[in-house]
Amino acid sequence: MNKQSGSEPSVSLKRVLGFPSLFAVAIGAVASQSSFVSLLNGAGMGGGGFFLPLLIAFALALCYCFTFLELSLMMPRAGGLGTYTSVAAGHFISIGVTLGGYVAIVPFAGTAELTLLERIVDMVYPGTFSHLGLSLLVLFTILNLLGIDIFSSVQNIIVYVLLVSLLVIGFTGLYGTGAGGMRFSDIRRGFEGVGSSVMSLVVLATWSFTGLEYLCPFIEEARNPKKNLPRTMLWAVVVLLAVFGLLSLASLRYVPAEKLAGSEIPHWLMVESIFGGSAGFVMVVFAVTATSCVTNTAIASVPRMLYGMAQHKQVPAIFGRLHPRWNTPYFALADIRGYVLAGCLYRRPYYANRTA
Repeated sequence: MNKQSGSEPSVSLKRVLGFPSLFAVAIGAVASQSSFVSLLNGAGMGGGGFFLPLLIAFALALCYCFTFLELSLMMPRAGGLGTYTSVAAGHFISIGVTLGGYVAIVPFAGTAELTLLERIVDMVYPGTFSHLGLSLLVLFTILNLLGIDIFSSVQNIIVYVLLVSLLVIGFTGLYGTGAGGMRFSDIRRGFEGVGSSVMSLVVLATWSFTGLEYLCPFIEEARNPKKNLPRTMLWAVVVLLAVFGLLSLASLRYVPAEKLAGSEIPHWLMVESIFGGSAGFVMVVFAVTATSCVTNTAIASVPRMLYGMAQHKQVPAIFGRLHPRWNTPYFALADIRGYVLAGCLYRRPYYANRTA
């Protein structure tokens, strides 16, 4: 807990996040559009044989979840991986891991995700929402400044809408008629005849589970973290496996495998094949909620890493200041300025040319 010195009032992070909110953070940290691109590309490359790499990736995800759970409960601080690394390897390595592995990649990963969102929306509603990505960035930054309660409420709505939309897409693709991809019997034979070559697909499958550690910096704001954090991470990875497996199966039923493997937006091919004329609206809901939940999570989680670093005197103390009213690390959100600047500058030249 952070305690201000001098004449400033003492403020601390508030323990307000229960299991539903923590679960929304965990799902939101993983379920980005880029995760679904990786997942469906892998499904197209492996066919029915992709489900074995998916199960292996699930086992690997469980291993890293248990590792982060043990570390976070031993050192329940908001710094996340930076806190654990400083104990294991010293401050220098800790600074490099946090700044290089998380803070520095935010503008690049965030810009890619927002670019993909704008491309999808522009395909459905051409020229209508030209600054949607930047608008979402500014909106989520402001909402995060206003307190963990606001962040939690918004995150819950976005993530649970996303999960419902994914289940609707998946079950419609599973039981719908008019499928133009692989039959169930072909998918089953592909799984039964899997060879060692499909092990290369483990990387693509594992990428789809990456990001659950973004939950750890919220431990100082979690209610009963010894109980809720393990439940959250383990339930999240199980739900993700179920959703990823369902979507992979639905996509293989409706889209030829070679098209899934070679597409930059395979989730669009899947939704378009399943819903036909209604695909535009469904895809926009899918894209907006997926990008919003991961963006909102990053904007909230990374500043708390900087806040934790400030407690260890690894960055200037100003990053450890909390707003006296909203109890948020408001100056640590300054790292999001680079995020916003990147969003202002990207303007989609690559995807615009590819679409044309």
